[in-house]
Amino acid sequence: MRDGHLLCRIFGLRYLKAHYAKWTGNQVRENDWQTVRLALCYTPTAIKAGILMSILRTKTRVNSFKYCLGAIDEVAKAGIVGTADHVRYLEMKVEKAREGK
Repeated sequence: MRDGHLLCRIFGLRYLKAHYAKWTGNQVRENDWQTVRLALCYTPTAIKAGILMSILRTKTRVNSFKYCLGAIDEVAKAGIVGTADHVRYLEMKVEKAREGK
C-alpha cells in the first residue's frame, strides 16, 4: 500500500468515527470494525449522508454502525443524493427531528 493511500485511509477512518459519534452519540464498537472497513470504500459524503439517513429512518436510535451500511450503499449508488447540499439538508432534518419539530 502506498503511503498516500494509507494516510487517506487513516484520515477516512478518523472522519468516519467522528461523524458517526457526533450524530448517533455512539462510538464505533468492536463488532462494527468489519463493517467500518467495508464503508471506507465509499466517499466521505456517501458515508455522512448514509449515517444521517439511517438516523432519520429508525424509530428508536442507531445502536450499531452496521445498521448504516445499507443506507450508505444506497446513497453511493444514487449518486446525486450524496452531494454536500443534500448532506446539509439531512443534517438540518436530523436537528429538527431531535428538537421535536
